[in-house]
Amino acid sequence: MRQGIQDKAAALTAIVKEAGLKVEEAAFVGDDVIDLPAMRAAGFAVSVKNARSEVKKQAHYVTSQVGGEGALRDVVEFILKAQGKWKQVVEDYICGKSGSHGN
Repeated sequence: MRQGIQDKAAALTAIVKEAGLKVEEAAFVGDDVIDLPAMRAAGFAVSVKNARSEVKKQAHYVTSQVGGEGALRDVVEFILKAQGKWKQVVEDYICGKSGSHGN
């Protein structure tokens, strides 16, 4: 995550490079027109429910929740389900394999 960035596409490129990925392997979540260049660069463009209409039109996926109220969870769940990993992640969490939750 980067705060106060004007060139979000450049920031996205730097983040994925640091992670050893390609930009087309990354998802980007946006809500305003400043996010469009990064959304276009990412392999998976996401808009939150309360985004500007221009942004929603550019998205591969629009969350069912608004930004700040569960939208990111929607994205994570959508991606994990698409990858066939959702059930195992939930099972690992329930069985306590997720680390120190609840401590």
